Amino acid sequence: MRARRNGSLVTAVGALSGAVGLLAGVGTAGAAVNANSATVTVNSNVQLARLSSVPWGINTRAQDVDLQDSVLPKLLRDAGIRTLRYPGGSLADAYHWENNSISAGAGYSTFPGADFTALMNLAKAAHAMPIITVNYGSNASGTGGGTPQEAAAWVKYANVTKKDGIRYWEIGNENYGNWEINLHKNKTPAAYANNALAFIKAMKAVDPTIQVGLPITITPPGQQSANAAWNDTVLKIAGPKANFVIVHWYPFNTPGTNQQTLDSTSWIAPRA
Repeated sequence: MRARRNGSLVTAVGALSGAVGLLAGVGTAGAAVNANSATVTVNSNVQLARLSSVPWGINTRAQDVDLQDSVLPKLLRDAGIRTLRYPGGSLADAYHWENNSISAGAGYSTFPGADFTALMNLAKAAHAMPIITVNYGSNASGTGGGTPQEAAAWVKYANVTKKDGIRYWEIGNENYGNWEINLHKNKTPAAYANNALAFIKAMKAVDPTIQVGLPITITPPGQQSANAAWNDTVLKIAGPKANFVIVHWYPFNTPGTNQQTLDSTSWIAPRA
């Protein structure tokens, strides 16, 4: 995720619920006002794949002023949100969980009521699962990259001290992109992959049951060269020790028709 705006989580969930309600009416009122109607046929006897409940989630941010809003747990449950990703997008590569702070010079801010404790309170009330993005990008002083020690300390606090049992952790956000905070001297895909191995080792030394993931990216056909180098290198070096990948995919950023956007799922299978 790349957004840097201080979005409202309550507003986002409300919009999601509203979108579901809007789609439910497409076959009725929508046909009356739109002459360019379409017919959709669903064959319920054919099962393409079974989706896990894990992907049904949203980003939560350490900047979110609504994280402790009393109406939020029910909104999340009603919307079917089962996963809360924290501390949110690119901010994660500047975030220091222990004191809810940002790396010097990173240009972000945090909200006192949106720290890790607030996230866990929300997750428990909403019956949702957290997925944590540890800080790969920067140390607190803003003089170097994030450290495996800080990441391992978060695992220890969450799963050993607090017994939260957080299963899924990822190392950094979109570290393949030049928009991401990355204060490591070597910014190549190979450097990320080798550093990721050190993160995985330190984090699993604290709790060997956790699952640790790596970011990869998918872009339209014809624009694959740089991203393919990232994906191939990271997966070759660190893939054998990782448990999953986080696929960053923005089909709506590419000009085209609605049908082309829907068809863009085909980008993933041959490249992931």
